[in-house]
Amino acid sequence: MSESLGDYLKRLRVSRRLNQQSLAIRLCIGAPYLSRLEHGKKLYLNDVLMARLEEALSLSPEERQRLGSLRDAAVGRIPIAPDTSYAAVDLIKLMADAAPSLSEAQLGTIRESVQCMLKMIALTEDREMTAQK
Repeated sequence: MSESLGDYLKRLRVSRRLNQQSLAIRLCIGAPYLSRLEHGKKLYLNDVLMARLEEALSLSPEERQRLGSLRDAAVGRIPIAPDTSYAAVDLIKLMADAAPSLSEAQLGTIRESVQCMLKMIALTEDREMTAQK
């Protein structure tokens, strides 16, 4: 079973030897709010609270990345690189909209097809680069 946002947040807090009250004070939030975050009752961490967490817990780049990924997953956000083309974003949105109505088998078939197409594109690009040399 994968770690939830709340579980990870609690693990970070405990690893810094902080209780909920002391971390809540550093974050300028109430301890009950932090408790709800850790227990999955409150799933959203806004950017301001994320920045406060980074500072209060002195997060490493890896911890920052993991916390951000868990936050995005908790609210159903898909992180997309800023330089992603509009066509790619449209494709991602299309898949996100269709996914709930598809079975696991259908999703598996789509995943395999996309992986196959990406391999074919990579091979084509390799051949083109070789031909240009």
